[in-house]
Amino acid sequence: MKSILFDFDGVIVDTFSIALECTQKSLKKSFSEEQFRRFFDGNVYEAAEVTSNKNDIAPSADDPFFQMYYKRLMEIEPINGIVSILEVLSKDYVMAMVSSSVTSPITQFLDKQNLAHHFELIYGADVHLS
Repeated sequence: MKSILFDFDGVIVDTFSIALECTQKSLKKSFSEEQFRRFFDGNVYEAAEVTSNKNDIAPSADDPFFQMYYKRLMEIEPINGIVSILEVLSKDYVMAMVSSSVTSPITQFLDKQNLAHHFELIYGADVHLS
């Protein structure tokens, strides 16, 4: 059976605005939307190290960013149309989720939206920085 890998942020749910807000609050720095988008041109954690002047940033659900992010994430809905797409694809494909977000908010969001059963594996950045 063939497999499909999904990203979470921007594919399953549009988290750009909440990620920008949480980043600005947790780093106590202001970024334009364009500046923030450039963080994602490569590895977001490498960009975060440069921006925060810290080396070896390790994502954790205890991080202030993810504490804020989780609360806001639970307030929004999946991207319009993605639920029906997942239902169709999961019939013929093994599906997995990979993300630069930590795993726990992803699984909790997918559980809340009754979408977790579509994914065989869910790997966040706390599993491996990618």
